[in-house]
Amino acid sequence: MIASEPVAARGSAAAPTSPPIDDFDSLVAAITARNARPGPGAGVGARAVLVRFAPLALIEGCWLWPLAGVRRSEGELGGAVLDALHAVLGAGDPARSAAQLYRALIAGAGVEPPPSDPNGCARDPRWSALDVALADDARRLALDDSAAHRAVGYHAAWGLCGLPRPLLSARAELGASPYWDERAGGHPAVLARARRLVESCIAERGAHWDRVWEGACHYVDAVARWEASLTPLEVLTPRAAMLRLVSEKARHAHGHHAAIMLEGRSVDAHLEPDAIDAEVLLDALARSPHVTPGDPDSSPLLGRSTAFGGSMFGVFDDRELAVLRAWIAALPSAEVRRPSSGAAPQERAHQPDRVSQGRPALPVLDLPELYLRLLRARPDDPEADRLASSALDRALHAVPRLRASGAQALPTSEAALRRWVDAGLWRQVHPGGPAIDLESGLSREDATWLLLQLMPAALIDGAWLEGVVRLSPSASPVVAPLFRIYRDELGAGVPLQHHGNVMRRALAREGVALPPCDAPALTRTAGLTREAFSLPVLWLAIARLTPSHLPELLGLNLAVEMAGIGDVYGRAIRALRRLGMDPLFFELHETIDNGSSGHTRWSVEAIVSYMSALEAAGDARFVEEAWARLWRGHAAYAVASGPLVRRAALELGPRLSMRWLSRGARALARLGRR
Repeated sequence: MIASEPVAARGSAAAPTSPPIDDFDSLVAAITARNARPGPGAGVGARAVLVRFAPLALIEGCWLWPLAGVRRSEGELGGAVLDALHAVLGAGDPARSAAQLYRALIAGAGVEPPPSDPNGCARDPRWSALDVALADDARRLALDDSAAHRAVGYHAAWGLCGLPRPLLSARAELGASPYWDERAGGHPAVLARARRLVESCIAERGAHWDRVWEGACHYVDAVARWEASLTPLEVLTPRAAMLRLVSEKARHAHGHHAAIMLEGRSVDAHLEPDAIDAEVLLDALARSPHVTPGDPDSSPLLGRSTAFGGSMFGVFDDRELAVLRAWIAALPSAEVRRPSSGAAPQERAHQPDRVSQGRPALPVLDLPELYLRLLRARPDDPEADRLASSALDRALHAVPRLRASGAQALPTSEAALRRWVDAGLWRQVHPGGPAIDLESGLSREDATWLLLQLMPAALIDGAWLEGVVRLSPSASPVVAPLFRIYRDELGAGVPLQHHGNVMRRALAREGVALPPCDAPALTRTAGLTREAFSLPVLWLAIARLTPSHLPELLGLNLAVEMAGIGDVYGRAIRALRRLGMDPLFFELHETIDNGSSGHTRWSVEAIVSYMSALEAAGDARFVEEAWARLWRGHAAYAVASGPLVRRAALELGPRLSMRWLSRGARALARLGRR
């Protein structure tokens, strides 16, 4: 039971005095009592509340990100975190994710949508400092590796208290939406997930109920401050805001636009002070070459005209430019705007060795050291980012050698890609030709050695997708299948099914006890080679760089999920069964990685969604570069796997060959005796 004394609050002035709390039920009672306060005064419109809560609503669940990494995923807490985030992301359906449902609410209210990038809320003039601060508090938890108890307390309060009361009060006006279903506060499924989260955190991290309470108060009190800050606010549609802007600017603009014609009439004529018709002017401007409907970035009005040196440079302030952008973005268009970062390709092509230019020299780390450094690094560690960039650059730079040796590039159309994947899987399942049964010559000692070399990768299975967790607020058709794969690799919320735990059990049966995956002792395990860390280092590197290397990640992910299906996994399963060893790790991947309804299928769907969005933007050069980057990521898998394959061949090849030849000689001798 925690003491009833103030606890110093991290990131706030002080944590409040707590009532006695020693289990989840007493925590619920304490949160409920603290949340029992008068609501804000009347007069705040439903649309205003909807818009002003967007900075936090669009990043729901971000406070759990630090607990969703592979190094923390093996236990009950890791499973509870994955379950909670899975629910936030719509349980695999991006259209039902929290962020997308909230955006649908805003669209249904006829309000200008918030920025696609939640960070853009800080630059949007419609949000106050407290609106942004509410989201910043949650983001700070997302960067704090030591905040486990506070993060689960924050999440428990979010689930118990639900949305701010002004927003819940506006439901009747805003209309029905699935968004309200689990967010009114106290929903049984939400509380069940919160209970599992809190109780597993206490069991795994120690009974620090004071920190859990601190996190809960952080949410309750932050929302209370935010509610108190609400004042009546007019939220205009993009067109209404633009009409107001035209009216405000007309007196100053008249006399400067006599030579600019819109549909046979000068802009100055439209702006006559005593006869201004903002509606007509706006419609003519929307049809003019100055505006690309639906695409502010391609509109000359927001490019040449308002840029430095342009005819209207300095005419509009940041708030007014935001109004212009929103109006153009809302104009109906047959064109599809280029998707934003997180749901769409990054426009900056891969730049070799970019991190080393003008930067301090990086420490020289051996592969096992680099594995630990990347696995244990904080999300905001710049040196770890540079180490990851260097490791990824080395793998990608080696890819052209594969192409020179005849490796086939990925097809560059959806239909061709699907055929290529199906054909590749068919060849792996039906390799054809005479099979040399070397695996039957494996001894139990040989098989244990091989499992040991696979162990550093197996313990962090799914690590290449860890960065997707931080893209999760977008919940796009690209992110959703990748998160599903990540969750599956980590056991889909069930520690017994966690792939790393499956490998641990297999090695434990052979007398190999392993420390945690991020413990230095792991890299010193007897018999473990440095080459065993080559592939997992690539995984950890691309996970840190996911936002800037999404095409490469998509290609690598497809390679990982296809690898081994059929002949390779089949040989491993047969060999382990023959030796009386546990083959479950390989049996799992043989089934869940399948191309019909499993991970390989989801990998293809993510690529198709990504490229479809890109192709809709109509930039052929950009599309071509994205396909090239996808292939580089795909080929990087073979590059990073190579060192261990070669080491295994050197270690076991001679012995297996001799055993195979010896068996053949004995068989021939038996035939001769007949």
